[in-house]
Amino acid sequence: MATSVIPANLTTSIAESITLNGVDYTQTTTKTIASVTHIGKRIFEVPSDASGFTTIATASVAGADTAYDSDNIKYVKISNLDNANAIIVTLSAASNSSAIEVPEGGSICLFSKSVGGSASKAGISSVAALETIFVRNTSGAAIDVELTVALT
Repeated sequence: MATSVIPANLTTSIAESITLNGVDYTQTTTKTIASVTHIGKRIFEVPSDASGFTTIATASVAGADTAYDSDNIKYVKISNLDNANAIIVTLSAASNSSAIEVPEGGSICLFSKSVGGSASKAGISSVAALETIFVRNTSGAAIDVELTVALT
C-alpha cells in the first residue's frame, strides 16, 4: 500500500530580544527541515523519584518495535512543562551519555540525531546516533515533559 503522507517542511525559530545600554541584540534564528513525513508529539508525566529515570524515547536503525528510526530523526525538542522545577535530560548513544538540566518552562532542541558523551572533562571528538532519552525528576511532585520528534 502506498503512503498518502505528503512530505512537508518544518520551520523552527528561536527568537531573542534584548536591549542593553541602548544597544539592540535582537536576533531570530530560523531553521527549515525539508521533507518531514512524521511528527511524534507526546506529553509524559514523569513521577517524583530522586533516584529513578523515565525513558521517554528510544531510537534504533529501522525503528525496531516502538523506537524511532534513528536514520530519519531530523529534529527533537524536549520541553519541561513544569512551572517550578527543573528536570535532568540524559541523551545516550554508543555506550556514552551526556546530560543537561532543563529549567522550569525551558526546552532543548536537537537538529541532529548525533550525540556524544565523555567520562572525563575532555572535549568530545566523535558522536553517534541517539539511542535513548531519559528524564530524571528530582522534585517532590510529578512533572509533565513534552517530546516532539520530526522524521523524514
